Amino acid sequence: MKKLLKSVFSERIIDQASLFIFKNFAKYNFKKINENSKYYNKFSKNRCFILGNGPSLNQIDKNLLSKEIIFSVNQIARLNDFNKFNILFHVWADPYFFNLDFNKEEDYELFKTMKKVSELSEVTTFFPIDQIEFVLRYLPNIKSGFFLPKYSLRYNLNKKIRMDSIFPSYYNVVQYAISIAIYMGFTNIYLLGCETTSLLTSIKTRLEMDLTNTYSYSISNNENNRLKKISNMTSYESDLFNNLKVIQDYKYLNDYCTLNKINLYNCTPGGLIESIRRVNLNDVLK
Repeated sequence: MKKLLKSVFSERIIDQASLFIFKNFAKYNFKKINENSKYYNKFSKNRCFILGNGPSLNQIDKNLLSKEIIFSVNQIARLNDFNKFNILFHVWADPYFFNLDFNKEEDYELFKTMKKVSELSEVTTFFPIDQIEFVLRYLPNIKSGFFLPKYSLRYNLNKKIRMDSIFPSYYNVVQYAISIAIYMGFTNIYLLGCETTSLLTSIKTRLEMDLTNTYSYSISNNENNRLKKISNMTSYESDLFNNLKVIQDYKYLNDYCTLNKINLYNCTPGGLIESIRRVNLNDVLK
């Protein structure tokens, strides 16, 4: 395309046109980010529950959470009775979820799972802003919001987390959900089903082991193939590094919450998150 343009227009005109398009695209993106201001402290002094997709999620009596505000993440819609949770917000973040080839069964199955939760009328789904074209093209009718991951929380603990500006960047979707909840003003945030099983998935797929009980939901043959494909695209060393960052970022999020008088609790039995205070869900719901 650029070669064709060069044959008609000068290089300077092309550069000016590219700059104009970039500025307008950036302006549009920042406008979408600024729309998040409507969520600022909207749920001040309330509590919420953030659901990971770890196997312990199946041990929860979903009826006990029927009146609670729930955040869910990723492929929770693979859980047969996921709609028994009172999901109000959902978060997608992993870039691999958006690099889809609809001619491949595993990718199309993932997309159907994406639609299943995001198209619930009461759910607002949040995405990274760089996936806005994907959302507008393939999920045009959902209630959506966007965030702009740009900085490390580790070096910015004194910087207020804001969704209407640049946002912390993470390797784990639950951490994005925590940060969104913080911006919304929740003062008591509880984690459920957050065993942090991504490293286990990386190991099992590389060793061609069964993924049963790795997640709260069953892994279909298509999803198993998709996970193997992803493991072939990354090195194990990279996976180890990313998972170390995940564990560290939970600590930094806990430090941020402590500094800002926000109570962050881990109700997950077991799992790899050791930096966040553990509490029993039954005690919370008494």
